[in-house]
Amino acid sequence: MIAGNVTAPGYREGVGDCARFNTPYSIHHRNATDLIVSDVENNCIRTLSRLTNETKRLVGLCETLGNVDGSFGVARLAFPEKMTEIEPNVLIFNDVRYKGIRLLDLGTERVSTLRSFREYVYGLAKRPNSQDLIFSLSGSLGKINLCNGKAVCLTKVQYDEAPPHDGPLTV
Repeated sequence: MIAGNVTAPGYREGVGDCARFNTPYSIHHRNATDLIVSDVENNCIRTLSRLTNETKRLVGLCETLGNVDGSFGVARLAFPEKMTEIEPNVLIFNDVRYKGIRLLDLGTERVSTLRSFREYVYGLAKRPNSQDLIFSLSGSLGKINLCNGKAVCLTKVQYDEAPPHDGPLTV
């Protein structure tokens, strides 16, 4: 950290200008007072109180790379990004280093791997009013049907199999 530079990247829990993030990427409104922030380069997900401006580690061991499922105190992450809510108190995120979509359950305080890939996941979106998670990989779109947090169906459509056209997305 550079003394006096409140925008210097790094890792430090704290209040206001004393706290440090290293590439905060995704932000989720947990409730009226707390935000959840993926701190990509620190390999963890943290909370930020909107009342006190205090940060706290939520999951992952900040500054330590890893790929471990389990309780918030045990789980390890590797460049978490693209957090999105799939149901109340359940988020998914892309674990960039290990090319996986992971589940963050705020109710049970557990992290689990939903699906791993051989390539980078570019985007994630929960399809409204359904149990479908739509994702994008290099050159393809896919769908995971969520059933109790598990992948039960995966469909991958290659661009060369379905030429692009205007109209509704059918995967």
